[in-house]
Formats: sequence, structure tokens, C-alpha cells
Amino acid sequence: MNVDSLQQYAYAAGARRDVSLQRHYLHQIAQLEALPKPWEGGARLTEEEYAAAVRVRAWVLHEQQIADDRR
Repeated sequence: MNVDSLQQYAYAAGARRDVSLQRHYLHQIAQLEALPKPWEGGARLTEEEYAAAVRVRAWVLHEQQIADDRR
């Protein structure tokens, strides 16, 4: 899931007046936006550091998806 997809789902849930589901999607958006983004912060990263940061971010997103699927 990416932020754009979740925003569309949140909008659709709001249009259906499903406040609980809309809140769920908005919470997921907030979690995704809070994840560290290796390209932000102004620090120069080596290729290895950048690759490691991308792997960590992908792993966190994967774990969140597993947690969401269990709900």
C-alpha cells in the first residue's frame, strides 16, 4: 500500500460515511508518513547506507501489511 492508494480508500470510506474505516486508513497514512525516508534529512548517504535504509523501510512496510492482514 502506498499513501496515494490509502488516501483514495479514506476518501471513499468518508463518502460512504464509514468513519471507522476512514479513521483506519488515515492512521495507516500517518504511520507510512512517519517512516524514515533515506532521501530526506540533507545527509549524504553512501550507496550501502542508502540500500540499507531502503531495505529497512521495505521491511517495516511489509511487517505493517502482515499486521493489517491479521486484523
